[in-house]
Parts: sequence; C-alpha cells; structure tokens
Amino acid sequence: MSYASPYFAGRADVIAAVERDVEEHFAGVPGRNSTDPLIIAVTGGRGLGKSELALHLVQRLEHRFADGWLAKVLNGGPEPPVEAGRHPGHREQPFAPPRRRPRHPEKVLAEMLRLVDEPPQRDDLGVKALSAAWKAATRRRGLLVVLDDARDFEQIRPLLPEGPRNAVLITSSDALADAARHGARHYRHYPLGPLTPEEGAELLRRIAGERAADFAPEALREIAEQCQGHPLSISFCGTRLRDRGGWRPEQLLAELRSDRNTVLLGPAGVTAAFAEAFAECTAAERLLLSRFARVGLGSYTPWSAAALLGVGTRDARTLLDGLCDRYLLKRLNEEADGRFRYALDADVRTILQGNDARALGVPRPELLRWSARSLTRSVDRLLAGYVWLAQEAARTRAPQEWGFTEPDVPSAPPDPGLDLRVPERPDTWFESERHNLRACLTLAESRGATAAAWRLARAIAALCRAGRVYWQDWGEALDRCSAHALALGDRLAHGISLLDRAEFAGSQGRHTDAVGLARRARDEFAGGDVRWQARAARAIGVNLYRRGDRDEGESELVWAARVFGERREGRWHARTLCNLGELYRFRGDFERAQEHLVAARAEAAAHGDTDQAANAGLLLGEVLGHLGQDLRAWLILRDVLDTLEATGGADWYRARCLRTMGRLDPIRLRDQYDACDLLLDPGAEQARRAGWERYFSGSTLEKPVSERRRAELERAWSRGLHAAAERALGTENWPVYVRVVGGRPRWSAGAAARRLAADRAEWSHEAAVARVEEADDLLRRAGDAWGSHRTRLILGELLMRTDPDRGREVMEAAAEGFAALEDWWWHARALRHTAQELFNARRAAEARDKAERAKAGYERLSNLSGLLRTQVLLGKILGQAGDYRGARAELDLALERAREGHAKKIVHRALLDEVYHVRSTIIGDDPRRRLRPFGGEEA
Repeated sequence: MSYASPYFAGRADVIAAVERDVEEHFAGVPGRNSTDPLIIAVTGGRGLGKSELALHLVQRLEHRFADGWLAKVLNGGPEPPVEAGRHPGHREQPFAPPRRRPRHPEKVLAEMLRLVDEPPQRDDLGVKALSAAWKAATRRRGLLVVLDDARDFEQIRPLLPEGPRNAVLITSSDALADAARHGARHYRHYPLGPLTPEEGAELLRRIAGERAADFAPEALREIAEQCQGHPLSISFCGTRLRDRGGWRPEQLLAELRSDRNTVLLGPAGVTAAFAEAFAECTAAERLLLSRFARVGLGSYTPWSAAALLGVGTRDARTLLDGLCDRYLLKRLNEEADGRFRYALDADVRTILQGNDARALGVPRPELLRWSARSLTRSVDRLLAGYVWLAQEAARTRAPQEWGFTEPDVPSAPPDPGLDLRVPERPDTWFESERHNLRACLTLAESRGATAAAWRLARAIAALCRAGRVYWQDWGEALDRCSAHALALGDRLAHGISLLDRAEFAGSQGRHTDAVGLARRARDEFAGGDVRWQARAARAIGVNLYRRGDRDEGESELVWAARVFGERREGRWHARTLCNLGELYRFRGDFERAQEHLVAARAEAAAHGDTDQAANAGLLLGEVLGHLGQDLRAWLILRDVLDTLEATGGADWYRARCLRTMGRLDPIRLRDQYDACDLLLDPGAEQARRAGWERYFSGSTLEKPVSERRRAELERAWSRGLHAAAERALGTENWPVYVRVVGGRPRWSAGAAARRLAADRAEWSHEAAVARVEEADDLLRRAGDAWGSHRTRLILGELLMRTDPDRGREVMEAAAEGFAALEDWWWHARALRHTAQELFNARRAAEARDKAERAKAGYERLSNLSGLLRTQVLLGKILGQAGDYRGARAELDLALERAREGHAKKIVHRALLDEVYHVRSTIIGDDPRRRLRPFGGEEA
C-alpha cells in the first residue's frame, strides 16, 4: 500500500467509531476465551477513499498493537493489457470496467508469513495448510492486519489471523454481506458514501494550500459536487488549483460541466478529472503513463521507466515524482532494497488500457511515439534490462551455477544509459521483482525472443533454488527453460535445463525422475566440458543413494568429486564431499563421513559458500552425535544456528539444526561438559582431589607405593583428565573456551564459556523433545512434508523412552508418510528404527513385524548396509523371542552377504564385525536378561 496522504479530510465519524471499537475490544481481552480477532470492514464504491482511510486509521491505531501492522492488497488488477502490435486499448465499450482478478489466498498467506519471519519453504501449498500456519504464527501476537480491496468475505476468511490481540482492517467494494454466513465474530461494518460537499471542499483547500484563501467556498463545494464526492476525483482537481498561475475554480467548473470530453465515458468524477490532468501532462509523462498501462507490470522503478521512454534514469525519476505529486501515480512503500517503486492507480490504468491515443486526446505531433513499433522498441529495452539484472542477481546469489562453459545463446545487452548496477542483495531484489520477472518472461515468449526467455527462465529458477523459495515458480521456470532450449536447438542449453530439472525433482523427493533427467543431461553433455558431466554424475549419485541405491550412487559421486578436485572447482567439490559424507553417514562409516564433512565445511567456508557450510555443519553434527561426541556436535550445531539467525537463513536449515540438537544424548552432553569442568573450573579443586584419590586407590589397590610411583600416577591422571576434556570440547574449540592461567588450563573469561555453562540447563529429555517438536512445527509451516516425517521419526524415538505407545504411533505414522511420498528407502529405514525401539522396549512380536517389513523393503533396494543392519536386528529379535533356529538362519545369511560386501569395499569393517559378534552371541538361557553363546544349551 502507498503512504497515507497529508491531504486527508472527512470521515471523522468513522474514525471515532473505529477507535472506540478498538478500545472496547482490548478492554475485554484479559480472560476472554475467544481466539477471534476484531474485524473492521470499510466498504463502498471505487474512488471513495477506502484505502486512504485505512492508512489513516493505521496511523492512529498502530500504537495499540505490540507487533505492529502489515498490509496486503487482495485485488490482482485488471485483465492483461492489449498485446503490442494491435490497435492499443480498443474496446467496444471503452470504459466498461474490465473483469478484475482477485489474488489467490495461497500467495497472500505465503507473503504474510514471510512478513512475520515464518516463511513457508514452498510456494505451492494449499490454502488450508497455509491458513493453519498463519493462525499458528499470529496466535500469540498483537498485529493490525490490513486487507485492502477484498472481493468478498470468502476471500478474506482464510487470511484472518487468530488471537484476541489482533485486529483486521478490511476495505472492499463489496458490501461483505456474506460475513455472517462465514461465522465472523467481533465484526464491525462501516459502509462509506461520498464525501459531503463541505468535506470535499476541505480536501480541495488542503491540496490547494495557500491559493485556497482566494477561492470562494461555494465554488469549492460545487467542484466537490461535480466530482460526486469521490476523493480521487477531488484530488485530481485540487492539483489543478494548487499551482501558481493554474486554474481558477470558475474555469475548472466550466470544464467539468462541459460535455466535450464525452469520449471519456465512465464514472464521471474520476474520468473527467483524469482527462484534465492527462491533458496538462507533458508529452513524456503521457507516453510514460500509457506504456506503464500497456506493458502491464505490477510496479515500476526509475530504470524501468527510463527503459520504456528511452531517457536517462535521473530524468525518469523526475517524471515519476511529478506524476505522483499529481496523483496520476502511486508511490509505493519503500522496498527492502531502499528504493521506491511506482504503480498506476487501478482506475487510471483502466482508462489508459481502454482507450487509444486519439480517444485520450493525444496531440497529433505525439502520435508517432504511440505507435506499435515504438512500443515494441521500448519493450525490447525493458526486457534487455531485466534479463541482465536477473542473470547478475542469480550469479551473485548462486555463483556455482555459472563458471563452466556456457551455451552460445546470445542476448541483447542492456542500454548503457540505464546505468544498471548488479543487485547487492539478490534475495531482496528477487523478492521485490519476482512478479515483474514472471511478466517479462511471458512478454519475451509472446514476442518470440527465445534466447532472452531461456536466460530469464534460468535466472528465475536459480534464484528460487538458491533461497529454496517459490517452488511453483521454480518448477514452472524450469519447464519453460527446457522448452526454450529445445527451440534454440542448443544441446548444452538443453542439457543444463535437464540437469536443473533433475535437481528440482530430487529436492521434491522424486528421486527416480531425477536420475532419469540427470542421465539425459549427461548424454547432452557428452564430448563437451567434463565439469558439466561431473555435475550430472553428482545429481545421479545423490538421487541414487537417496532412493536407496547407495552402492551404485557412491561410484558416481566419487568420480564427480575427483573431476571437481582436479579442475579446482571448490564450491562443487565441497558439495560433492558433503554428499559423500551423508552417504557414509547413512552407511554407518562415521569416521569416513566425519573426514569428508570436515573437509567439505572448510572448503565451502573458504569459497564464501555459507549455505553449503551450514549444510555440512548440520551433517557433521549428526555424525559426531553418532560417534558419541555430543558436546562437539552441540557446539557445531549451535554455531550453525547462530550463523543462520545472523544472516536471516531459512527456517528449513533452522529446523534441521533443532532436530539434530534434539537427538543428542542429554546424559552424554552433561557427562562430557562435567569432564571439561573438572579440569577447567578453578572452584572444582575439591572434586579434582577426590577424583585423583579414587584413581590412585584403584591403580594401587590401596597398597603403599613410592613417591616416584605416586608422581607418575598423578601425571598420568592429569594427562587423562586433560585428554578427556580436550576430546569432549574438540581441538577446534579448545582455543575459544580455554585459557592458561598460572600454567593451568581454565575456562575462558569470555562469553562463549559462560554461554556453554548456561546451556547445561537445557540438556534434558524434556528439552530435547521440545526442540524436535519445534523443528516439526517449522517444517510443517513451511510445507516440507518429507522433513516433517523425518523429524517425527526422531520424535517417536525420544517418546519411546517415556511413553512407548505414543512413540510407536508417531514412528509408524512417519513410516507411512514416507510410503505416501513413495520414498521407499526412508520407509524401510523408518520401519527398522521402529523395530529397534520396540526391541529395546522388549516388545518382540511388534518389533519382528516391523523388522520383517523393513527387510522386504531393503531387499527391493540396492542398499546392502541397510539390509544387513535389519537382518542383525531381526536376528536379535528372534533370539529374544526364543526362535534360535530362525535367528541362526537369518544371521548366517547376513554374514555371507557382509563378507561379500566387505570384499567389494561396500560394507564397512565395523558392520562386518557387528554381524560376526551378533552371530556368535545369541540370546542366552534367560532371554530377558543376557546373551548366550550361539548353539549353546539353555540353562
């Protein structure tokens, strides 16, 4: 919405009533059971100043809302403009209002969630999911939500926040008679009529300023009446009266009463006033207004105005500001990039789109520049600018997507006179320009500019992918990019588009589709730049192992990593090392996974790739947790979380951080911290002395020893204490948390050590459950169903320790969720984890059912490690149930497979040893208590 005008007049009764409503509503909030917000609806015909009134109400009410206010315009605008090349603006009935297209509630909800810093991860969620996320996000807030230009209450209903400290201010040209039918409570309705002649005259006086003192009050009231009390029309007239040497009221009245402008049919006040304002514009201003309407972008900047006129950006800015001063343009709120944007008023756009140059009274000398050919050239300049900006923004945001051999797809360079600059904050720029970029892509396609369309679609997709936002736009851009590459007949361009589509499919969990697309891309890259072939191999490998074919996927990834390493492609080398680390982590080779992830994190950070460094840190935290190094994992994950919060990182990464932190063992965390504290806390001298005495007593069996032997033992104990602390903290963290005082290591005096001490209070089972539940909530709000299922699998594992029945239900639901997504690897994995937890809870019959289903799932996949772990678990379960014959058969087969896999270097030695151990020690004489030698007699 635009800024509130300083020339506002009238509506005092409505303002007072609304302020009274708000006071009364909040006076009753404490103890109220209702969660409904206060709803204030301002309705009336177009041009009556509803939006302006809403902005003034915001200024008077915003102090009542602790979390501020936000506004969304719900009307998508008129139908698309007439195509370039046709007679511009021709209609059978020039001023018949065009059918307006309301904005989809999904888009509005997604935008509002971003404004309250709880964005969805994808842009293709349904209304119900987004509405639920919006209500959850606002339940404990105090917000004033302005919904401007609503079609009806049905459009509004899913957009309503929840919580009695919120209020909604609606403007609509509909009477909203359906509000009661939709169950609206705490609803106040204020229908607006035209301004009274006195209010209209006051508005004219405020706009006219000092000149108003010379005008007869009666003449001003008559002008307001001629404008039918419409504030927009009155404002147009006020600008005619304001300028020195401008119109007198008598002249303006004569013009408004005349019928020589009957060609401009429609709402008399708006169109008559517009005709006068348009006639007084300069030729450049008239042309700019027309081109804004014809091109049809949602908003414009000085450079885009300059491109459409073929002038410099500074001159265009002067024109824009002048048009804003005369109410022919709206200056929109300042964007996050610090620049203003401009837009046509809906009624002005309707007039301009519905009438050609002659109908608008354009002087004959100007008609040449209004031609279709001239419009075509101006659109070409606009498209060239947007293509360049989009590509540069994408290169800045995702530099790894460029740098290899590029297709020979020429595109017109931007006009140097526009003085375009590379966007400094690509994400912010994309957020502001996303709708315009989509419109420009359609413009390029309609004009047959295939090369420009391919470049623009590729840049849009890269920007979506980098921020993991606007998934629907992302997918559509990739499909269009692929079609344009085929039309261009360029194999490299087509291969790139196929590869991008493969990576998109993989991000959605469609791993089989992704493998097929990546293989087609590799065929297109054959004989060309080997780096593109390596990228295709990486995509193939990642999606193979994520669908369960880990052994085949590893070879693809190893080859890709070697190519990227040899070609010094650090960003892609780091990504591929990270993929290999993830693969080894799932295979159970945690030491190898740690090695790859440490290297990936360091290489990504060295190349300024913060997203990939965060991803590697997340995976490294998981691996360290599996290795029992929970304190190191906590510090790494907290560092990633701090970085995400400082840089505004996506909630998707934050959720993954919380999920992994919740999975760390609270007991190990406290034990490892206490091992550090025993060495580093100056106040722990008594505890250290007691520890030493226990060590000494155990080492000497309380027998007398020499002083020399005693000194040796004391040094050994001290070294062990130091080693335990350094192992718990990690050598990379030691300089941050430890200082040397008097030759002895002590906690650092800095904030890091104090914060770690405070963290200890957060290491409990209850806190771990809360973290995982918060992660699940974030992922559900973002629409990440797969991530939610994975998180709930971990939540179920935690719940099994205190509430086995609920834990089992949560884990089973997660497994079925993966099946619904046709992710059969994670379905099998979830069943195996459920079986393990049931086995731990000594519920053998339930555990056996889940393990057998998991085994069947793994046998359909190329995932030997997962199959072996399931067979080992099944052997334990059968032994626990007393079926020793079945256990032996299962473990014999597992051992045979493990030996073959180890010989082929696809089964880690630790897993082979585990199979040996479990096979040699089966459940003992008391199956509830201990193991017995395999084949031995029962007691």
